Amino acid sequence: MADKRLTEAQFSMQCAFIAKNAAAWAGDILTLPENYNRKADAKTVARFTDEMRARLDRLDEWAGRSNAQIPGPFAIGERVRKVGGRYGGPGRIVGISEDLDGQGYRLYQVAMHVAGGYGEFVHVFPAAALRPDPQALGLAAVDSTLITTGGGK
Repeated sequence: MADKRLTEAQFSMQCAFIAKNAAAWAGDILTLPENYNRKADAKTVARFTDEMRARLDRLDEWAGRSNAQIPGPFAIGERVRKVGGRYGGPGRIVGISEDLDGQGYRLYQVAMHVAGGYGEFVHVFPAAALRPDPQALGLAAVDSTLITTGGGK
């Protein structure tokens, strides 16, 4: 079995990637000078912190650091929320992969509603990109709609 531990070069590349994405968020937000003094939108801040947290959780996982914040395992039918990346939102687990590396790494198939449309689409995510849905837990959610923006906004 090949050694899957994080190397110094991989760690350095991931740090640069995270920094590049954070800088892209800042650049996208500061595009128009007339918006410099506008109050930050809580939903935008939440999407940014969720994305960064998911990337950092995955980096911890790759390095072998146990992290109680990495959720899972999830069960079929469980309501979850996809966080980070270019989109996120509520969904439900409709399938689970086998243990891919013999160490508990699974991928989850998540059905999500089509924003402004009908039906659902299914995406595949690692546990680090999912959180229990706060609405399903009886908590207030940051945003109950599917986020469909790109470019770090």
